[in-house]
Amino acid sequence: MSDPRHGVRRRLFTAAFICVQAAICCGGLAAMPWGDEINPKWLDKAVTEETRKNLSALIGHSLPDAPASVRWFGGEAISPSDGQLTIVQTYSATEGRATLINKVRKALPPGVRFVAIHMNQDAEKVAKQFTKKPPPNLVALDVEGAWLKEIGLGDKPINLVVDVNGGVRMIGLRTESLKDALTPLLKEVADPSKKAKPVAKPEAATKPATGAKPPKAPEIGGDGFPVFTEKLAKCADKRGLKMPEFFVAAWITTPAEVAPNKLLVIDFWATWCGPCLKAIPHMNELATTFANDAMIVGMSDENKSAFDAGMTKANLTPESFKYALAIDPESTLKTFFGVTAIPNCAVISSDGLVRWQGHPAGLTREVMQSLVDAQKKLSAKSESKDSTKSKGKKKP
Repeated sequence: MSDPRHGVRRRLFTAAFICVQAAICCGGLAAMPWGDEINPKWLDKAVTEETRKNLSALIGHSLPDAPASVRWFGGEAISPSDGQLTIVQTYSATEGRATLINKVRKALPPGVRFVAIHMNQDAEKVAKQFTKKPPPNLVALDVEGAWLKEIGLGDKPINLVVDVNGGVRMIGLRTESLKDALTPLLKEVADPSKKAKPVAKPEAATKPATGAKPPKAPEIGGDGFPVFTEKLAKCADKRGLKMPEFFVAAWITTPAEVAPNKLLVIDFWATWCGPCLKAIPHMNELATTFANDAMIVGMSDENKSAFDAGMTKANLTPESFKYALAIDPESTLKTFFGVTAIPNCAVISSDGLVRWQGHPAGLTREVMQSLVDAQKKLSAKSESKDSTKSKGKKKP
């Protein structure tokens, strides 16, 4: 005869289990750092516990929409938290798209939307490849890494599951476990009362930090030019080095010649680049303000047909620019400057030396004025030398 106490224990255990599940569903228990209904066997061991902990705040919240700098391939731009069960997978060319992305796509049950976010490594090279041959699934090319940074993702591949209410449900799953993890979620129906909200951001400080020092003015070099030493991003440091001969494959605007007594400003950009388009008014302002002292050239590595199509899509014409435009599909000077993300500017003095590099926003009026003042002194010195040489020559 069985002990009746066993039945009591069993019923108590069952009741307790149901209470725990109900508490989870109702938010009575804190969400785990990887999602609240996950089987530990589904977790990707390559994702560290520290990463999971850092991303735990995303659970139950919506993901931010992609910024304008993100380029979409394989379909129209979407919002990952728009109410459709979605898996977001980050990756880079170094992992091999065919290897990781194809595995994920094949592992998904029907009905799950798949969005791959390509990290910003070799972004322009990838953009060219996708332009020639679109990917089989939706890919967001995060040109500047701005979207990944806003979400809080690093440079290691990871996936996020976003449910029908727009909230992140699970983080860092094994590819082999996607079908088991996602199939139950396909049965869920969106509930407007449970629509996910973004993660609350802390308010920015309204007062400057105590003892904060103003930016240090650049030192003046022996040749009279300011020496800029700020750390550069997305390009090789060529400051102080001689640039190769100025080259363009074709002019979009009227051909321009580099004047011997002016600064040359090269703005590496493209018609598809959101941040580049936002920088146009600033570059126009510089071109107007320093029209007598600098020649600005907007240099794109697009071919003519892609450039024209991009201008039309952006609702731009050559007249929208107060400076010269040119293209070089071979990226001759862009390669010299080691530019890996755009927009990116370089300022070259009349003696061919690179004097300044960086994002257009960093090329302020004050910076340009300091470079223009130095260029005027250089030009005056050169004219003085030429004059001296001329006087020293004997008449035939």
